[in-house]
Amino acid sequence: KWEVSSPETTIDCSAAAYFFARQLTESLHLPVGLVINSWGGSAIEAWMDEPTLKIVEGMDIEAAKNPKRGVHQRLECLYNSMLWPVKNFTARGFLWYQGESNISNYQFYAPMMTAMVQLWRNVWEAPDMPFYYVQIAPWGFDGNTSSQDWFYTQGPHVGWAYMREAQALTREQVSNSGMAVTMDVGDPDDIHPTNKRPVGERLARLALNQTYGRSDVACLGPRYNSLKVENGVVKLLFDNAEGLKTNDGQAPKHFYVAAAAGRSHRFYPAAAEIHGSEVW
Repeated sequence: KWEVSSPETTIDCSAAAYFFARQLTESLHLPVGLVINSWGGSAIEAWMDEPTLKIVEGMDIEAAKNPKRGVHQRLECLYNSMLWPVKNFTARGFLWYQGESNISNYQFYAPMMTAMVQLWRNVWEAPDMPFYYVQIAPWGFDGNTSSQDWFYTQGPHVGWAYMREAQALTREQVSNSGMAVTMDVGDPDDIHPTNKRPVGERLARLALNQTYGRSDVACLGPRYNSLKVENGVVKLLFDNAEGLKTNDGQAPKHFYVAAAAGRSHRFYPAAAEIHGSEVW
């Protein structure tokens, strides 16, 4: 049933979705309804049907159907039991906050999400339905994240970085989509960071700008464009970087360089400075 938002009714509501809807309500002066359809820890394969998954080249269908993965991981399980039953709700768009359970097959994530979005749009008979999603949050794998070379010694956890890359790539492959970045609002010591307000509000900014035509609302952060090397200085150029600055007023952190000689792949900490819309 539909319930009016209140402290009593939102106790089990998705916090990111709640802050998304609250921001839209305050900005548009219109009521916003949420249909929360989520299952923690689920794999993306569970949210699409088998014919759709078969179009992803190289994907192991039998592995996706393996019952050993658990009820919430198996192919079609959540698509049939949770998504299909709500298909007759009129919806303006989708929010998606998932990815950690696909770290082991990140190489298929971008094509799987592209195929899934197409499937969902077909089900709702809305070929350009907005799809906004959240980058997986940073996590320290219980390691010492204060060490200067931690980011390049993640070993078996490197799939998390590749997953973020796959999620960023999806922006290029899915029309009318957008990604809310979380690298600066996550908690390296908590795989479930509690600060969901900026996550929901960043999703709302995407919707306000791209769906509701509010061009005055900034919705995109700096995005790498290219690099050049001049007099021993690596200069990184970014798009969406007018007024570029750090959120704490300090010099940019976590920039590294690698010497090409010997192809050692050894990375070294680099001092970084902001110059206009570039980082040197």
